[in-house]
Amino acid sequence: MDYDLNEEQELLKKAAKGFLSKECKPLFVREMEEDPQGITPELWQKMAELGWMGLIFPEEYGGIGGSYLDLMVRGRK
Repeated sequence: MDYDLNEEQELLKKAAKGFLSKECKPLFVREMEEDPQGITPELWQKMAELGWMGLIFPEEYGGIGGSYLDLMVRGRK
């Protein structure tokens, strides 16, 4: 089984790293951890605009049609 990331997964990894570096500074993350709401609606909206909410859903249902590995790549960052 091949566990190397393909080109699209590498791009997703870089995009996630860049997004989280910009949007999730340590103080902001601590504030979210202490807030019962958790992740802010604004952050959810930004992630949705990147297509992350539909990453593994088929394109015919409005998703990106990615794999579970794609989801893990995004989630690890």
